[in-house]
Amino acid sequence: MLNDKYDLCSDTVTLDYLELIKTAKVAVRYSLEALNQRMKKWYDIKPKLTNLDAEWLLNDAQALATATTALHYLTEGLSREEIIVVRATEKE
Repeated sequence: MLNDKYDLCSDTVTLDYLELIKTAKVAVRYSLEALNQRMKKWYDIKPKLTNLDAEWLLNDAQALATATTALHYLTEGLSREEIIVVRATEKE
């Protein structure tokens, strides 16, 4: 149950580190599947890659790169004595 893994109070938030790793693994699988599906569709249907197809492939590849990077750092974090999580501001 998710309520056992996370807690959101008025001043603090508690995150389960292993659940974060599981979430990153799901993101990797989802991104990889999206990229594979798009490439398969491109190979099966279109003889040429259009600009829009290339843009979607790039977006899928970037999502996969982001997910695998997050998974790598989260997994490597398991061997560290201290884990620091910061709240970064979103880019506008």
